[in-house]
Amino acid sequence: ILAPQWLAIGLQTAQNFRELKPDPDELRGRYLDEDEWLPNAIAANDMSGRNFHSVCKLLLGYHFDVDDRLEKYAREAEDLRGGGKGNTPLAQFYFYFSLSKLRLAVVNGTKNDPGIMNSVNPYLQLINIWSESAPTTFRHMYDLIMAEKARVLGDMEGAILHYERSIQDAHENGFINDEALANAYDGNEAYGP
Repeated sequence: ILAPQWLAIGLQTAQNFRELKPDPDELRGRYLDEDEWLPNAIAANDMSGRNFHSVCKLLLGYHFDVDDRLEKYAREAEDLRGGGKGNTPLAQFYFYFSLSKLRLAVVNGTKNDPGIMNSVNPYLQLINIWSESAPTTFRHMYDLIMAEKARVLGDMEGAILHYERSIQDAHENGFINDEALANAYDGNEAYGP
């Protein structure tokens, strides 16, 4: 009974990428109205659905540069990550949580705060472990997070090396969305240290 609701979350997320909307991070539209769905999910203790919802919000917030709500989405996704154990959204959570924290460190001027790296490092280590056993799926993610981490820390040589690796691996393995994401940062001064 819950699978159709989770499918609706995924479909609405995809639809948000296809349609220009004033609030692209809000899951309201043809497939889902999160204002109606979320109270029912909370009442039903649907931790997996809420986890998937929170990861989709984090993904949309990151891609559409909704930095004013990105911290909230990252916190919610982290709080609900237990509902995603063994599911694909857990890997997406680690990836987008790390990228979001690194972006916010620059946006908020907190890049020298050791807490930022401390929040990213455990997830980076997990993605690195996964990249050893499934490099075609995870190596480009690891390199993109490493590139962002190096950029935030002012190591532009290391950043460029990891951006190039991420772009190449994502391209070779068909992750065109992640290839585009890595290309958006590669040498882009707007995201400078």
